[in-house]
Amino acid sequence: MVSVEAGLALDAGLQRVSEEMHAVHKELSEEMQIATLETQMGVPRAEALENMARRTGVSEMQALIAVITQAERFGTSVAKALRIQAETLRNKRRLKAEERAQKTAVKLMLPLILFIFPSIFVVLVGPAGLKIAKIFSAGGALSG
Repeated sequence: MVSVEAGLALDAGLQRVSEEMHAVHKELSEEMQIATLETQMGVPRAEALENMARRTGVSEMQALIAVITQAERFGTSVAKALRIQAETLRNKRRLKAEERAQKTAVKLMLPLILFIFPSIFVVLVGPAGLKIAKIFSAGGALSG
């Protein structure tokens, strides 16, 4: 999105992103380079991008390629389409993170019940229990 909005063509933007991502995500970088090379060899861009989406097998990549292909087919701004797609992916990732955070509370219940509550119970009730035991043992010795 940033490369296309900066004025690069889509192919040049893909090439630039693949170069920048090579150190972090080598496989994805190689897939983008293959798609760029396919386009340079004469394969239609839509077909090269669809091949890349098929090779990766990632649903987000397939959705991205569909958005790019549709934007090119209808003549709309690819940069705007990429911006909307990026926002959609960010929202989806945020929702997944929130869902995992909510599941964490449920997963913490068992260790909390098994390990923390018993120790708190011993610390809070222990001194009172000792006093009660002392009273009963002293009371039992006086009455006998």
